[in-house]
Order: sequence, then C-alpha cells, then structure tokens
Amino acid sequence: MRKTLPLLALTAALAIPASAVDINTDLYNLGPATAYDVAIVLEGFEQIDSTYDGWWPYFANYHFRTFTKSYSGFNTVLHWENPYDETQTPPVPTAIPPGTTIHVGYSTVDNTSKIIDMYWTDKNGGRILGGGIAVVGGHIDQAGVTFSNTLSGQISISNIRYALVPTAVELADLTVRNAELMATLQPLPGPGGVTLDRGQSFRVNFPQPVPAGWAAIVVYDTNGGTATGGTANGGNGAARSVTFVQDTPK
Repeated sequence: MRKTLPLLALTAALAIPASAVDINTDLYNLGPATAYDVAIVLEGFEQIDSTYDGWWPYFANYHFRTFTKSYSGFNTVLHWENPYDETQTPPVPTAIPPGTTIHVGYSTVDNTSKIIDMYWTDKNGGRILGGGIAVVGGHIDQAGVTFSNTLSGQISISNIRYALVPTAVELADLTVRNAELMATLQPLPGPGGVTLDRGQSFRVNFPQPVPAGWAAIVVYDTNGGTATGGTANGGNGAARSVTFVQDTPK
C-alpha cells in the first residue's frame, strides 16, 4: 500500500517508485437523467490492479458496493454499481440525480491504456440514452503528457495542472477534496484549453523532466461537445469531470 505523501515536505530521499498508472475522476452529473451506476470501457484486455469506489473520507455518501470487470468483445468494461449513502444509519441505497458528484478510479500497469467509452447506467445496469460522459486519457512520460480523444465526439480540455512528487499519492486521495494535493498543483504552460475532435491528440511538456523514481500527477477538466462520427456513445455531454492521472515514468 502506497502512503499518502506529505505534500509540503518533498525530498528526493523519499522517492519510492509507483507500480501502476492511477486514473481517478470526479464526475458531476449534468443530467437530464438520474443515474444509478457508471461504466468505463477500455480498449483490449486490461489488467486492473485496484479500484476506488467512492469511499471514505471524500465521497462517503456515494460508496459503490459492487464493482465488476467484464469483457465486451475484445474490450474491458469496468462497472461501478449499487451506490449507497453511507452517512445514514443503517446505510441506504441511493441514486445519482443531476447536480450530484461521484468519484471512481482504477489502477493499471498499462500506460498505453485507452478509454474508448464512459457512460451512466440505470437501475438495471443498462446504458442511459444520452448518458455518454466526456473523458480523455492522459499518457505521462518523463517530459510531459499527451491527451488523446478516443471517444466518438468532441471533447474540451481545460485547467491543466500538475505536480511532481517523490512519493506516489494513494489512489483514493487523487480527488478535488484532497485540499493538500490541490494546493500543490501548478498550471502547465501552454494554452488555457483545447478542444479535440475524435482521434486528435494534444501534447504539453513539463517545465522540467520528471526526476527518476518520482511520480507525476496531471489534473484537468473535461466537458463534452457536439457528437461527431455517429452517436455510438450517446453523446459526451452528460457529465463534467475533473480527471487525475498519476504515473512514475521509466
């Protein structure tokens, strides 16, 4: 288990290599539908080392009690289901109405992992029509990060920030509610935002390379745009997200 780093006291002597690429996202339901679950589809057969299911201390009232990894054709489907309000005694099942924020994430050893779909699901675990969620994967190397739009619609990326840290942050702590981490993030040089059509990529370099053994954390906002090339994912505009990507480049 990796320890949460003391962000205000970084020293090279504490460097501990991370063993995985961590991807966590805060999702704000823009509606119009009430959701109950959320799914991410990854290209190919992906090894998932761990997941974050919306648990304490950040999103205690939205804890997903069921997580499944399955395969659809040659792709991997990650599905978080059965959210409970853990602040109630006893805990009670809950929904994800418009205006609600949830948080899910996962770790994988594959830095080339490609997100090809993300969407809200209903009570029965089925896709909500028009419930596609805009999400962009960030692939980190020692010099910077590359964002690629691998969904079926246009996606806007903005507010790109980063931190270089000697000790990887716990998967559960990659969230906007981690005030210590958020205070440490610095803006990445470059345009304030960019809009990517399907298949487009965008590159941003760090002001200095990631030191050997250190982790890089990149945080950015995404919003969906007009669907292009069909509506296979029901559009991308059903959520606003803040995504965290963490890796220790080799």
